[in-house]
Amino acid sequence: MATSGRPAVNPGNGKPSYVALASDADLFAETTDVKSVEDKVNHLTFDGRVKHPRNKRLLSIKLSGRVVAKTRTVIPPTGTLTITFTDTTPPQTVDVVYVDDP
Repeated sequence: MATSGRPAVNPGNGKPSYVALASDADLFAETTDVKSVEDKVNHLTFDGRVKHPRNKRLLSIKLSGRVVAKTRTVIPPTGTLTITFTDTTPPQTVDVVYVDDP
């Protein structure tokens, strides 16, 4: 299972944030890419892209928030993102702190 710190993530529409997944084993392939990123409990979704260079034990992901400020007035303080991939890499979870930077 991959492990991570507790990054600050901005769910605001188009706002960039970054998370890194680290693993003790060669978990991430050259072809590993992000399929979806969501906080299922807080109903937040993000666009995710793998940042280069790729590494079999470390995967850096750039997130872009998809919450439109007018549709959500309260951002939760914390959450858990579930990241799914386009290949056979198992889904990973990341505990995050949400920041509201409009």
